[in-house]
Amino acid sequence: LRALPLALDRYGITLRLEERTGHHDVRLPFPSPLDDVEQSGTQIQALLSAARRRSHPNTLPA
Repeated sequence: LRALPLALDRYGITLRLEERTGHHDVRLPFPSPLDDVEQSGTQIQALLSAARRRSHPNTLPA
């Protein structure tokens, strides 16, 4: 499985998940819409942190 960024807008990021048999596009919404492009890094980090916490439920929250 390979995940590639496909699109970014003020409401979230779209990833293309590629597999041997094809691909799927997945939309990951931000908790709140961006007001400025400068906020995108912070919002993407928040999505990654949430994903890490969900994949490792026995660790302490960040």
